[in-house]
Amino acid sequence: MRNLLFVATAILLVFAFTSCEKDGQYKPKERISKVYRSYSSEKRLACTWTWNDDKLSRIDYYTPNGEQIWSENFYYDNKNRIERVEVPETNEIVEYKYDGNKLAGLSYYCEEDLVQTASISYGKGKISKMDMIVYDTRYPEKSRLSLIPKEIKNAISPKNSNIDYAVTVELTWDGDNISQNKITSTTSGTGAGFNGDYYTYEYSRTATVEYNYTYDNKINPLKGLWNLNSMIDEEYVISVHLFSKNNMTSSTYTFTETETNITTGETETDSYTDGINYSIAYDGKYPTEIMETEQGESFTITTYYEYE
Repeated sequence: MRNLLFVATAILLVFAFTSCEKDGQYKPKERISKVYRSYSSEKRLACTWTWNDDKLSRIDYYTPNGEQIWSENFYYDNKNRIERVEVPETNEIVEYKYDGNKLAGLSYYCEEDLVQTASISYGKGKISKMDMIVYDTRYPEKSRLSLIPKEIKNAISPKNSNIDYAVTVELTWDGDNISQNKITSTTSGTGAGFNGDYYTYEYSRTATVEYNYTYDNKINPLKGLWNLNSMIDEEYVISVHLFSKNNMTSSTYTFTETETNITTGETETDSYTDGINYSIAYDGKYPTEIMETEQGESFTITTYYEYE
């Protein structure tokens, strides 16, 4: 689960959820200017943020050696809502669609091909469900973007990468924080095996990732953003670090994959559970250092924020 590389396979998407903010607008009171990372070692620059007045316009990402390796450029509509994010180095784009004042959906393109879409549903004024379609799991490894976590992507891709997959995201809220995040994909197709002779069989496969979270009572400076994976752990756009009002103090997750051989009726299930604890230092109400430790491990990743 843990991506130990500072440059990760994801994109930051902008979105806001409080009553005083409009969908598609990110206007934090404390604006991040630089982010540093330390992997149980020397503190190094991870990314720099560029603002155009009160709008985030660009994020540049750096290797541990200080080389600028890729960037995200943010574009806005005439209502100052984010309408497009581009990664020029890999020719990737995420586009936003609105229904009135609410974000209705996302479309992700890689090298001009439509790769993934997401349709968004609301409950009590908050996002409660996302229905996604993955049109092609074979997009280049160099890509930075994804609307789904890597466990789901890996589970659906090995056998039939030329068919479409449906992914469902269900969010449970506790006040202004997401307490649970459940992502499910069910697929079917034709597999092959060998028992002295080659044979084929029909199968169905269900993959689920379920996250549960706890929080502090301080201000989350990332609220209103979607996954910035060089700063957080989950390797996909839909990250509750960026939905919730407060800062996460723990995250536990269970991944379960069940495959049924429809031809024989046999079922195999694989499951594992892990988690991360977050130790946070503050300057007033805002975090300045967040140290991540995977449960049962001693290796740490520390994120340092500088504000302007």
